[in-house]
Amino acid sequence: MAMHFDITDFRLFINIAETSSLTRGAERSFLSVPATSNRIKNLEDNLGMRLLERSPQGVTLTNAGKTYLQHARIILSQLEMLTGDLQQYAEGLKGQLRLLANTTAITEYLPPVVGEYLKTHPD
Repeated sequence: MAMHFDITDFRLFINIAETSSLTRGAERSFLSVPATSNRIKNLEDNLGMRLLERSPQGVTLTNAGKTYLQHARIILSQLEMLTGDLQQYAEGLKGQLRLLANTTAITEYLPPVVGEYLKTHPD
């Protein structure tokens, strides 16, 4: 069975876990409480397991919920790094430079020039 994950669900789950509350997690995520409850129910149904234990005092994470939380944080962190790395390409700050030269140029002339260039353009 293929599992499909949603970035909004990752963020929502993190907010719920950090506040121990569906209501406060919904507020942090700018979602209504019914929409939040529905998203979490669908997430749990799709995974086939409970991630949260609900009580009048709030919610607590199940063991599966703790694992989901850990991975959700890692995934969102990786997405932020990916976005930052890709932004450098969009801004022209990162790329690939290919030099073609004969042996003499490669061994005698290019090393100091390329070395200086790499000091100011490390990526």
